[in-house]
Amino acid sequence: MRRVRFPFSAENKYADLRPNQKYSKRSRRTHRAVSLVELLVSTLIFTFVLTAAVSLYSAGNVQQNRARYYSQAQTDLRLILRTASRTIRHAYGVVSSSTESRFPSGSKSSSQDQIIVRVPEPARAKKNSIEIRFYVLDGAFYAQRSDEAAPGTKFAEGVKSLKVNYFRSTGSFRNSADNAPATATEAQLNIQNTVGNVSSGAAAYIAFRNADIGL
Repeated sequence: MRRVRFPFSAENKYADLRPNQKYSKRSRRTHRAVSLVELLVSTLIFTFVLTAAVSLYSAGNVQQNRARYYSQAQTDLRLILRTASRTIRHAYGVVSSSTESRFPSGSKSSSQDQIIVRVPEPARAKKNSIEIRFYVLDGAFYAQRSDEAAPGTKFAEGVKSLKVNYFRSTGSFRNSADNAPATATEAQLNIQNTVGNVSSGAAAYIAFRNADIGL
């Protein structure tokens, strides 16, 4: 008799199942659960990375803010010094003690906290000259003309201090005139201001062009 072979005989059925059994074991090993230690290590690494990223962002943000504040502080200082210098350089001289009624009582003398100068007026003005005082009040820089009410015109805020030094030049010599501002022919303005958490300072040396002309 001819022997018939069946496709799923006892000889090869286990051989057919072994690959499947091996695949199932590998599959179980591949999809096994994460242990607690691995989870803790992963969490710790993620925390370190996140902390470093936040620190870098914060440091960059602080530096950016400081740069912006410094730029604004320098802009304000340039505005103050340009405004004051443009007027003071045309002065006949420093007014030691003013008699103008619009200047507040106690603020009518030039000192290291404020400067009062007499400057020429245009030809069509009622007066030939006028007094202008520059000072700091409540953190703001002001310029007040003697024909306007106090406090005058505000030019900038965030100003911490204004210090004025007076000098008198004779030939090639320059001497301090802080004790006698009315004799000064030059003045130096030192200004400190603050924007945000950044403080900055600047100075301008100004010679009175009309000092020798007089009133």
